[in-house]
Parts: sequence; C-alpha cells; structure tokens
Amino acid sequence: LRDPGYGLREYFDDCAAAFPELELFYVCHGATSSGRTGHVEYQRTLGALFSVYWFLRLDTDGREGLSFGYDDEWSVRSSPAGMDPEKKQSFFRQMDWASLRDVTELALGGCVERIEAMLCLTAFHDIMKVSMLLPHVSAEHAPYHDHQAGDSIFDHDLALAYVLENYPHLIPSFMVLPEKLRNVVLFTQTKMSFNHGWFVQAEGTPGAMLSPLKQVLRMASGADLAFYFVHWLSDIAGAEGTPLAGAEKFTRKFPHGVLRSFLWSMSYLQRLTEQSETEVVEGYLEARFKAALPGRPLPEGDGAVATLRLAVMAQQFAALAVDAFEDAPSAVQCVLSVEMALTGIRGQSFGRSPASGGPAFLVYYGPALLQRCATRAEMRKVLTALASVYDSGRRLWPRRQDRGHETVTIEVAQLRAMSIDAAVDGSGAKIPRVWVLARENDREAKLALLSALEVNRMLWEGTAFVCVDLGFGGDPAPCDAELESNCVK
Repeated sequence: LRDPGYGLREYFDDCAAAFPELELFYVCHGATSSGRTGHVEYQRTLGALFSVYWFLRLDTDGREGLSFGYDDEWSVRSSPAGMDPEKKQSFFRQMDWASLRDVTELALGGCVERIEAMLCLTAFHDIMKVSMLLPHVSAEHAPYHDHQAGDSIFDHDLALAYVLENYPHLIPSFMVLPEKLRNVVLFTQTKMSFNHGWFVQAEGTPGAMLSPLKQVLRMASGADLAFYFVHWLSDIAGAEGTPLAGAEKFTRKFPHGVLRSFLWSMSYLQRLTEQSETEVVEGYLEARFKAALPGRPLPEGDGAVATLRLAVMAQQFAALAVDAFEDAPSAVQCVLSVEMALTGIRGQSFGRSPASGGPAFLVYYGPALLQRCATRAEMRKVLTALASVYDSGRRLWPRRQDRGHETVTIEVAQLRAMSIDAAVDGSGAKIPRVWVLARENDREAKLALLSALEVNRMLWEGTAFVCVDLGFGGDPAPCDAELESNCVK
C-alpha cells in the first residue's frame, strides 16, 4: 500500500477481487435503508477504501489524492479540478496532515494484520443498509439490545454487529481475521454513545461526553480507539460517493476548521485509558485556550472552568467570549461559574474550579449561540441568556449532592434559530410570547417561545415548566444548604 509504484487502479482491482461482500450492494433492486441506491452505497464504500489507501500514503501522493482526486487515466492530480477548486486548494494547504498521520500510525502502526482488519471492516461495514440482508433475532440470542426473538434489527450498525457476533461465517472477510483483530472490529461496532462534537466544542459535561466511552475502553486500548477514529474518518471522507474525485465530503462540504479540531482532540481522548474523564476534559480545555488566546494566562479562581469552556465554545470569537464574561454582571458570572464547572460524575471535580452536586446541565446548541456573535454587546447578551437558561434549569432540578452523577440535557434549538436581539427584546413578534423551559422527562428539558394559550395548555396538562427572562432580571436559584459553601459569592 505504501509502495510508490502501487497505483490506485491496481488497488481498486485488488479490493474488488479480495472482498466478496462488495457484491452485496447489487442484490438490492431499489433504495437501501439510507434512501440511496445500492450502486451509490457501493461508490461510497469505494470512497472509504480509497481514503484508507490515501491515509497510508500521506508522505507520497496521499495528500494530493485526498484533496484533488484522479484524472480519467487514474493518475493523481497535482492541482484542483471540477467543482469548488478554491475549497479543495484551501483544504490541501490548511489540513492538519501531521495529526492525520499520527492517528493513522497509532491505529495501524505499520502492522499488516491491523491494516488488513481496517480494509476488511471498510469493505463490509455498510452492507446492512441493503434491507433484504437485515437479520431477525434468533430465540437463542434474545433479547439483543432491546430486540426480542423474531424482531428485525433495522439499525444497520447494530444489525452488522449481531451477524458478526453470532453468524461470523456469513462475512468471509471477517472470518479470515485473527481473533484479536475480530475483537477490534467488533469494538468499532459498539454503541459508544460518544458525540465527538460535544467534546470538541466543550458543549457537554465530562460525565455525558466521556463516561460511556471510558466504560467501553476498559475492554480496549488507545490504539483500538484510534482504529475506530480512522474508520470513522474514512467513512466520512468517502461519503459523497465520488471516489475518483478525492475526499469531497472533507474538501467541499465539511468545515475545515472543525475537521482540524476533531483531529487535534483525538490525542486527548487517548488519555482516557489512564486519566479520569474530568482530567481529560480539563487538559483539553487548557490546551485549546492556549492555542486560541496565546497572549493570555490561563484563568484562575471560581470562574476558571467557565472561562475555558466559553473560549472553546466560541471558537473564532474566543476573545470576545472571555472579555464579555469578565465584564458580565456578578449574578451572570456566579451562575455560569458554578453550572459550567459541574462534571456530572460523583466524586470528580475540575482542579481549577471545584464544584459538586447535580444534576449538571448540557445546553444542547449552546456553542452555536456564541459562534454567531460578532460584537461584545451581542456576546454579553448571549452569556446573559445562557445564564438565564442554566438558572431556569436549576429551578426545575434543584442542585443536590446525591445527584452529582447525573446530567440533564437542555435543548435551545429555537433560541439558536433567532437573533439574540429578537430573542431577548421580542422585536418583530406579531403575537406576545414568552420563553418557557419545560421539563420533558427526568433527563431532558426544552426551551421554547410560547403564546399564552400554549402556556395555559401546559398548566392544564400538569407539565413542569418555568418562564425564562433571557435578560436575567432575578436572583440566581438558591443552592441546598449542604452545597452553599460551593456557591460563588
């Protein structure tokens, strides 16, 4: 694969000959479960296989192959062609090639068996999108992930895992692997409940973001986690179904800065095998802060973690977020300092800003609120609104010591969809409305802008809710007496 004389056309011919599972995409005579035809899913799988080839050749022609693709003669292009040439050139120049090389090396390490396992997995990982191949759970295996005997498994990843675990002989490219590599492949199919975006943007708590992943890693290694990431990256790279055009999902559709952040974060996630979830998050936040604001010292004191998280959440507007937080009213600082420092893991706290109790809150779409602020005035309004949301959540879920292991998700999608001025001032509204945070269940709440009739309906139905003043005109929700010493005065 790394031989300069081994071209992409020869690699394609070898893949077609080596992996019989590729033919399964053509037993489908209609749309697959993804809504695409079997032919398109085949092309997407080829794109993923080609990406593995390019990942392993970053020191020769892999960068150009990923960025620019190939001509009609299967020769790698040295400059962009086709649609969006400026984006492709920008990707080639700005991509963090060193991080991509490092994670590939950690995942595969030049080990022939691990490379074979990656190629085999890439060849068959999407075959269960062909609906006629979906398995029914056998009585001897029931229940299987909440599926009872006779149930069809419609989740294509879970369906593949079921077959690999119970009928491995049906997937020849899986059966030829040594047992230790079959276990690595099965690890990639595990439901990790890991949202990489939450981690990269400091959106969630350590408990919500990393505890499920750490649990899974007890049976795997850091190299196995890197294997999962390389598989994930190759899958996305080929997702446009245009394999000869390069990794067009990355070059034309995926924000290049976000991709760099994802790659940059992977080395910190490797530390989960040795460090606690909170230690990993704190180390990541500190490194991102230094990279974003190299002239500033790391924050100290009660608001340190809030400052770190706000800087990472705001991305290119990190300086605005930090300045706005430092200038915010004391009540806003108090709420953000405490709420953003809760970990969602009993017995763990941040070293810079210790706080305890729970439940902690994950404000879903919180980073998006900060990433659209171009002025300090807008950022200050957003931080005030964010404090109001946290405080309203605390009125629905009072902070208690025995709930330190819990995280509640607060969804603010409607707030994200509006300008902050319109959201706070109600400008342009035809009907008077009020922001309401409603409790959906024990683990979720949703912020919505409702009319008086809609509020009354919630009263009649007995829904737990609070009205939210995004201008944060009141006092913060009180802490339990047991936790009073942890409040920022």
